[in-house]
Amino acid sequence: MILMLERWYAFTILLLRRLFRMSSFDELFEWKARTVISIAETLISVSAIALISAAAGSAFLESQAAFVCCGAIVLGVLYWVNGVAERRLVPRFEKEFRGLSKRQRIAATIAITLLLALTTAGVLLSAAAAHKKLVSARGHVALYLVR
Repeated sequence: MILMLERWYAFTILLLRRLFRMSSFDELFEWKARTVISIAETLISVSAIALISAAAGSAFLESQAAFVCCGAIVLGVLYWVNGVAERRLVPRFEKEFRGLSKRQRIAATIAITLLLALTTAGVLLSAAAAHKKLVSARGHVALYLVR
């Protein structure tokens, strides 16, 4: 199971690098690929923190400052972890992925792009739901205290 996840992670990085290498004129394609992966993972992580916080009835990410601080810390840690993982995994699987046919690479690129888009949409929707639940719970407490 872990080997499969490592393989998919390396494949995602290689596809993003190839996409950014083709679409830009600078040599920052490795940085851009790591940034996209890190931002997607940060959205998932902060959304999970917000959902757990709302389910527990806590107001951990109630203020914008706490949300931004939490997001920045998570993004920094994940960016560093992704850099370490890339240096370890990409060379190990790169030769295997170079042997894939063009159709397989196109299908995988479409699948990974859809996965990133659906992940981002799901995270934004769940974060909005968690925020709505937290705000409505706080409103009920305020109404109870006013009576």
